[in-house]
Amino acid sequence: MFYYRKALPSALLVTLIVIISQVLTTLANMPENINRHLIFCAALDVIIFLACFFLFRLRPQAEKMDATTVELKEPEL
Repeated sequence: MFYYRKALPSALLVTLIVIISQVLTTLANMPENINRHLIFCAALDVIIFLACFFLFRLRPQAEKMDATTVELKEPEL
């Protein structure tokens, strides 16, 4: 449960940045079929949010795996 609280704000921040860039791009270009463009942007936002959420959620587990390193000793002569 602790990982979800850390992952959610990060994923929301990335998704918010993508939404702002999509709005600015849409206003600058104004495509002919605006409805299809908005549906595509919404679907892309959902995919980006889910990808970021699961990637940020897995990050603490990867840090735990790095703790299993083995120390090498110098050979005795």
